[in-house]
Amino acid sequence: MAYFQLNKYSFRHLILGILLTAIFILTLLVALISSLVAFDEMKSGLYQQGIQLTRNLAQSSLKPLIDDMPSSAEVMLDTLLKMEQITKISIIHTSHIALIEHQEFDHIYHVFPSVTLKEPFNVIETPDSWYFTALVSTRHTPEHQANNTDALTTRAIGYINLALSKKGIKDSRRHIFMRNLMMSGIVGFALLFLMYLALRNLTRPLEKLSRLMEQGQRGDYPASANIYGTREIVEMSNTFNNMVHAIREREQNLSLTLDSIIDAVIATDANGLITRMNPVAESLTGWTLANARGASIKDIFPVMNITTREKIKNPLAKVLTQGETIYLSNHTTLISKDNTEFQITSSASPIRNKDNEILGMVLVFNNVSEQYQLRQAANKNKRDMQAVMDNSPAVIYVKDIN
Repeated sequence: MAYFQLNKYSFRHLILGILLTAIFILTLLVALISSLVAFDEMKSGLYQQGIQLTRNLAQSSLKPLIDDMPSSAEVMLDTLLKMEQITKISIIHTSHIALIEHQEFDHIYHVFPSVTLKEPFNVIETPDSWYFTALVSTRHTPEHQANNTDALTTRAIGYINLALSKKGIKDSRRHIFMRNLMMSGIVGFALLFLMYLALRNLTRPLEKLSRLMEQGQRGDYPASANIYGTREIVEMSNTFNNMVHAIREREQNLSLTLDSIIDAVIATDANGLITRMNPVAESLTGWTLANARGASIKDIFPVMNITTREKIKNPLAKVLTQGETIYLSNHTTLISKDNTEFQITSSASPIRNKDNEILGMVLVFNNVSEQYQLRQAANKNKRDMQAVMDNSPAVIYVKDIN
């Protein structure tokens, strides 16, 4: 029975535990991966934005650098400084004199890359920031070659430095992860709930079948198991019904056989607990099978020695422990449930399977009370006759009819 209970109560819990663990791990993975993807997208977007801002600023700074007009550049800086990621912007002449410069924190140490006419744009990335540098240049024709359009040359007049901090996207990474974790968790637990409903619908027929099997283990076989579900479950139900039908027929045939035996018969399991009794055994012991089933043979079959009137303690123990066949003589008295005494003769043999393991025993006994009383009366008459002969003064001859 413990086998069925284990399967009944642990199967659904085991599957739910596996699903819960899988969904928990999957939720973490989805949240982590989606957060990393979102972080990379934000990082890539900010990087591209920094490139575009630096190049746009380089194009817009040409006239202020040529005219040396800081006020014109301040308008552009005011617009750019609305971005909290920008930690430094500077527009610098090639003479390293700043036309205009803004630094969010004085203690920030910026290392900007160098640029040349051949490489007018460059960027350096550190764990915390990007440092962009763009060359501001103009193209002109030397005076002595004013009519030669192919004589255009490029001249650097300054450069732009722009620093973008990664702090904002790093701070938002945790918030993105928590948001994605919460959303993944909601979806995951919704899936778990749907899986639980599906699992319950799947295991409910199995649990019903398990209860019917437990009922059959107690000897109370159901009429039929009307279980509906998947094709496999229906097939299991039909197989169970066929098995119960076959067992019922075998039980009925066995009961008819036992009931027709004139001797009293009791069968037990390997622990000495009653499993079967025929009507003769019920009559002699005073116990019905319904009341005796599952009780110990010691309680249902108490016996004593008729001569000493002492109870015989567990006379059938060797049958189950050692596999011996036991015979009790006609000096044995059975005490029934209502204390009626019957003189009996009995024998008990072990029930073995094909592997020679003891599964129980069969006890067969007969009521010999009448024969015992006749024999006792005959013995008494013989003793009385002998006493008369021994004490008579006359000579007495006893002669048979032949």
